[in-house]
Amino acid sequence: IMNDVMSGGAHRIWKDIALTKLNPQPGEILLDVAGGTGDIAKRFVRRAKETARRRGQPAPAAAAIICDYNLEMLNAGRKRGLDERISWTCGDALNLPFPDQRFDAVTISFGLRNVVDIDAALRDMWRVL
Repeated sequence: IMNDVMSGGAHRIWKDIALTKLNPQPGEILLDVAGGTGDIAKRFVRRAKETARRRGQPAPAAAAIICDYNLEMLNAGRKRGLDERISWTCGDALNLPFPDQRFDAVTISFGLRNVVDIDAALRDMWRVL
């Protein structure tokens, strides 16, 4: 609801544009920092599945990990019953709990406005990319 109010609903268009630019492929792994209830992750996994289907590939679907500092948002996302290829981790954008070069793509949307040190968060996202 907050994103609808703040963007006048345009956030859905922005997310679709971002996913088009990402061009998710089968087998890729996304980290969605401050991913809340999983909107980006859901779209990422779905688009990779569609790509595999179009190509007639039996390749594994993409996966996504949502990392959010807010446990309530993560729990709300889990209750939505999203794809089994999506997992949830409670963590801080300034110190992501993942090894270097773990992900094929990293996203952060509206959560960037809540990060206390944007440069440090972006450096850590680059580290895991």
